[in-house]
This record gives sequence, C-alpha cells and structure tokens, in this order.
Amino acid sequence: MEFKFLPITNPKQLGPKRALSSIRYIVIHDTGNPGVGAGAMAHYKYLQGATRPGSAQYYIDDKMIVQTIGDSRTAWAVGDKWGYKNNPNRIKDAKNINTLSLELCINRDCDPVKAYKNLVELTKNLMAKFKVPGDCVIRHFDVTGKTCPGSWSGQNWAKWWQFKEDIKGPIEWAIDLSKDSSFGPGVTKKEDKPMTSWGDEEYKKAVDLGITDGTNPDNPATRKEVACMIVRALGQPAITKEVADKLTQGLTDVKKKPLIRPSRYFEADGLKVIETSPDRVYMAQLGGKTLRQVGAYGINGTFFDTGKPELAGSTWGIMVNQGKPIGPNAYTNHWAGKIVRGTLIYAKGKMEVKRINNIGQVKGPIDWAIGGVGLIPWYDPKLEQVPDDILRTTRHTGIGFKGDRVYLVVSDRCSMVDFRHKLKALGLEGAIALDGGGSSQMLWEKGLGVHSTRRLNNIVGVK
Repeated sequence: MEFKFLPITNPKQLGPKRALSSIRYIVIHDTGNPGVGAGAMAHYKYLQGATRPGSAQYYIDDKMIVQTIGDSRTAWAVGDKWGYKNNPNRIKDAKNINTLSLELCINRDCDPVKAYKNLVELTKNLMAKFKVPGDCVIRHFDVTGKTCPGSWSGQNWAKWWQFKEDIKGPIEWAIDLSKDSSFGPGVTKKEDKPMTSWGDEEYKKAVDLGITDGTNPDNPATRKEVACMIVRALGQPAITKEVADKLTQGLTDVKKKPLIRPSRYFEADGLKVIETSPDRVYMAQLGGKTLRQVGAYGINGTFFDTGKPELAGSTWGIMVNQGKPIGPNAYTNHWAGKIVRGTLIYAKGKMEVKRINNIGQVKGPIDWAIGGVGLIPWYDPKLEQVPDDILRTTRHTGIGFKGDRVYLVVSDRCSMVDFRHKLKALGLEGAIALDGGGSSQMLWEKGLGVHSTRRLNNIVGVK
C-alpha cells in the first residue's frame, strides 16, 4: 500500500490555516461515488479543478491513501453552514476548523475489504498522532445529519459500529505520514538500519518556536516557505543586517545572551491567538483609547469603568507591571476583601493562576500580574461572585500559559463555558478571562486581530 502527500493548490477547496493542537475530531465520510476509477487519485485530480467547495484531508481506496490537504490547513468538509435539520443530537462543537476529514472511496472497481482496512489503520495512526480519543472519531452524520458515510448507513449503521470497535485495537500498520511511503503487508521494517538523527534536535526547536508546523520534515521547501520560516525565526517583518547579527550572536553564544523566542499569531477553533514570551508582556493604561489608535500590539486588559476609561482610577481589577499597580485601584480584584478571583501572576520566571483579592497576598517580587475570572485549572464563577453579564454569549478575551509561553486570546461569540473548553483544547495549564463583549480587542501585525470602537482603560501589551 502507498501513502502519497499531494497537496492541492485550488484555493476554492482550501480553508484557513490552523494550529495542529486545535484538531479534536476525526470525521469519517465516503465519497458517494461508485463510478469505475473513482479512487483516491481521481479525487485528488478532481479537487485541483473543482469550483464547488467540498474537500477533505485524506482519500482512501484499496491501493493507496492520498493526503490532499495538510493537517495544518482546514478542509471544506463537514458543512458548518448546514441547516442541521436531520440530527437533533449533533455534535455542535465539531467544525471544519477542528476536524480531520477522511473520505473512503466506494468505486465499483475498488476492493472494499482492503479499502476498509486502510481506513481503519489510517484512523488509528491519526488518533495516536493527534491524541484523539475513540469517542471523538465521528461520522459526517454526527455533525450535520447528512447520511454520510452513506454506504455504512444500512442495518441501523451496523458497519459504523463495527468500525468503532475495530479502531480500538492496536496499530497494525504504522504509516509514515511525514512523506510519501509504503505500508501494510510485505513492507520491510529496516530495524537493522535506524534512521539518521541528523538535525532532529534543531528541527524540534524550530517546531517549538513556531517556525514550522513539524509536518513533512524530509520534503523540499519552496522559496516562499523558506522566506516565511526565516521571517518567523527572526520575529521581524523584514531581514536586516542588524537583526541577522543579533540572531547569529544568540545562536553562537547562547550562554552569554540566550534568545527570547519570537511571538506569533494564529487562529484556531474560533480563537485569535498571540503566543509570546512572558518577558515580552507588559501591563499599562491606555487613557481612553483603542488599541488601533495607540498602535500597540496586544489585547484589552482587565475590567474597568467604561464610562470614564481615561481615568487612572477606573481600573477595576488587579493590573501590576514591574511590581507596581498601574493605577490607584489596580492592586485589588474587588473592594470587598472576602471576594477572591482568578489572577495570572508572573514572578521569578514562573507563571501561575491564583485566587486572590489583592496583590498584597502574593509574597515576593512580581514581574506582572492581572486579575479576571478563573478558567483553568478551576472554574467557579459563583465562588468568585462573577456577574452573569460577564458569562454571557459574546466575544471573550483571556490570557493563559503553557510551559514558558503566554497566550493572549480573543474568541468569536461563545459562552464562557465554551471559551474555557476552547482554551483547554489549546493545552493551556492556567488561564483567566478578562473584560469581554464590546471591550474585546486585539491588535497584531498587518492589522490582524479584533477591533471595536470602545475606548479602553488598560492593555496587556506585547513588546
């Protein structure tokens, strides 16, 4: 059996880019095309010229698996805008942006037993790669109500339930999804000649830095891809001699001057995200201006008096920068001393979320801190006495961390519970919600982000 990576270039079949960490579901389809010759390669060729949006990441027949869209790119597959009339029990949070779609070919000249086996093994390989549990391997039917995979719908979906049992077993055929490869019976495993480890450490660092998404490490790169990776590595909009000299110095003498990892912007599952280093983050007052007016990169900060955003005393939550509150009221989360709320604190090179009332409850020096509504690792708005208006379905802003990275996030419209779920899907170890609704703003390079006309009191900025 053969695996081929043949990415299509037809823009009508390609959705937005996404973080690999956003993948939460694997969706099974069939092509609905019994015509002779309508195998995986035929569908790849069709997608290259098709004008009607409708695509998937993988096509599977009895001889090969063809990946037509990279895992870090969205496919138009699960019908996000369907009427959802036929399935009241649909899985509402499964969307194109957080799913991988697998299309089983059903052409008459295809051996259905072999094609089914290829689908089972591909699914198990992808489950392992993206840590997708069996409960999150679903049908197109489960998302929209469309009878798909239609070839499995008979006898009350008996083939589907057998498939769900079959993917519980161990991987029998390991598939190298990083490059064109062979798999299945008769493929010799070269255990006596291990793969070279040359460049593995550097490549892993590049993935961690966000310079590359980690897919297809042995494939050649286009000039555009190389240019993108260089710009990401430098963290600059253009390459200059000064920047190159600094980068070279950091790489050749890390002990003397370690590099600060660059910031990056990405979108995933209805979230707009700025990922950065905590040493690049600062808290400041904006004096009643929008992020666009100031031209500052970052997000809106904690709660404030929207009627008087220009006043220093209008900050209504903890907001500390370089150990000092940014305003006369920015030392506390609530005037009532018994009310404690989630606060993200960066001190002594460590980030953590604590429930506190005021900054005096934190021992030792603080680099920065900001208060809001605790989301991760715990969520209890009743204990924190959070008004219902803050929890409503609207845009939400939040800040969290994973390892040594900070994530500044603004969501599309969703409930606070859904917002928490989305942040957990990013793998965040700690997170809080900030002011939201009309206050939600984000600004990044080239005007990326979320913009509103509300004048803000404060900002979580990125240097």
